[in-house]
Amino acid sequence: MGSGNFKIVGKIKRLDKRLANLLEFFARDLVTFMVPKESSMAGMKKADYLEMRRKIEKEFKDKLEALDKVYSMFGGIPLNPTNGTSSLPMDWTADISKRDAVRNAVTEMTKLQFGLKDVREIFEVKFPQHSNAITDNQLSAILSKLAEMGEIHSVKKKVGKSPAVYARIIKTEGV
Repeated sequence: MGSGNFKIVGKIKRLDKRLANLLEFFARDLVTFMVPKESSMAGMKKADYLEMRRKIEKEFKDKLEALDKVYSMFGGIPLNPTNGTSSLPMDWTADISKRDAVRNAVTEMTKLQFGLKDVREIFEVKFPQHSNAITDNQLSAILSKLAEMGEIHSVKKKVGKSPAVYARIIKTEGV
């Protein structure tokens, strides 16, 4: 074996020693975190559990409050800390899909040609329970998907700030 091989073996031994020290350090910290000093390894007392839970909940709450403050400083709308809600769109809880809700709004449309804002108005007037739950981006995507599927006609595609225009397809009997 050349002298270069002895250098590599020496480096590997030093690396193994450092790795072993790191593993021992992390294992010691992990055991310290998992088992409170006043409890035994056999189990955790309920009082210890409740105390650790209170500490973790307080840390969590403090960190969330700090995050909300920073987020609002940058113009974001943090969740309402009292009930976990925000002014952002709510989760969908209706019995029908969002696509079916948009279909229903389109069938209520009195105009032959319409855009996203027209459908939004129908939602706000006739289907207020769905209005806040569908964002404009989702509504736009659903309208374009309905056009792609042939359920409505795309009169004009969206270009830049110019909105897309759609038309209802009127089915006639016997044709």
